[in-house]
Amino acid sequence: CWWQQTDGNSGRTRNNPLENHLTAANVDRLTLQWSTSAPGRLSEPVTDAGRLYVTHSVSGTSAVRAYELATGSLVWDRALPNTGEPFEVTPPVVFSGEDLLVSHPARPPSGTTPCADLRRLDPSSGDTIALRTTRLVTSATVTSGSIVAHMDAGICDPFPGDHRLVVRDRATLEILWTAEVDTLSNVAPTIADGRIYVNLVGTVLAYDAAGCGAPVCQPVWTSTGDGFAVNDPVVAAHGQVYLRRSFRVEVPPNGVFEYGQLEVLDADDGTPLWQAPYSVGTDPGDAAAVDEIAATGDRIYLVAYRNQGGGTPVQRVLDAYPASGCGQAECTPEWSAPLDGSFRRLMIGGGVVYATDDDTLVALAADGCGAATCSALASVPVAVGVVQHMVISGGRVLVVGWEADGSWTLAAFGVP
Repeated sequence: CWWQQTDGNSGRTRNNPLENHLTAANVDRLTLQWSTSAPGRLSEPVTDAGRLYVTHSVSGTSAVRAYELATGSLVWDRALPNTGEPFEVTPPVVFSGEDLLVSHPARPPSGTTPCADLRRLDPSSGDTIALRTTRLVTSATVTSGSIVAHMDAGICDPFPGDHRLVVRDRATLEILWTAEVDTLSNVAPTIADGRIYVNLVGTVLAYDAAGCGAPVCQPVWTSTGDGFAVNDPVVAAHGQVYLRRSFRVEVPPNGVFEYGQLEVLDADDGTPLWQAPYSVGTDPGDAAAVDEIAATGDRIYLVAYRNQGGGTPVQRVLDAYPASGCGQAECTPEWSAPLDGSFRRLMIGGGVVYATDDDTLVALAADGCGAATCSALASVPVAVGVVQHMVISGGRVLVVGWEADGSWTLAAFGVP
């Protein structure tokens, strides 16, 4: 019932269905509980019953930190040995089973020694439980059942090539199988419904999570679609795959027209099921975009810019769609909420859907309000700089952002 992987789970749905402390019945009393700042970068938090855990990266060094969920007090801080190249960002720490799992560059590259480590940590103390040397891990790790998946690169400079999807045994971290990919990816794979999905910007690759009986596997289906899939993990749940696509169209003499849409695919074979476009115009002034997706078993939620064309103002919205679609190739929202600001982050828990920009956190009933347009149940200020991450766990909404002075702030919101 905690937030134990990036985006909440291996399907990347940004949904905590077991949250029961913070609900639609009390979210109107949502207030800031505590905040703490640190120089450098903080990853998306993961949590257990009493603590939250982040990767802290600053000036080429990195560490894993544990904070008390109730108070924000620092419990322990464990440096990650790094004698290799001064990488600015280390992938986020996540739970894999009952232990924490983090990867980091650990030594200069050589012809015989992999330059990075996969390290298991005891969440109670931060002590290292197990360690396995590896090639450079370029994404967060994702755990589902008995497997762990991530992207990697052949050498400690990740750009020249030799990029892979790597699937490991969760208990031993031994490699079970790999898949070669054409380009560097720092986007973590998605695991759901027996599939592993990789987003390579223009192409979504789907693999059998059980492998293919060989050390190197090929995808069971590939979807290129129109436009390109935005460079973030696909969302997958209940036999469907959700992704946001962007399009760039040159419209002489007006210039370049950019727009976006939600695209829904069948998880079995990648067949397009339905879509939701966010612009009907054809001029550069009619630009629109989908910024983030979250999903439950019943609905898909988007934070997006909607543009109806014809010189109408662009609308910032939170939209909800039935997960089953509408029986047509293109669908319109079941309900919508206007957002006054540059909202980007989205998350669900306790029957509440949350969205935030750099100034405000809003909460709406996930089931809607019985009308086409809904209003927020709560709206509270956030003061963490530019918002980067948001999660919900243990009756708290955790928001992480970076400030103009280069520091990062972690804040917790809850009810008294």
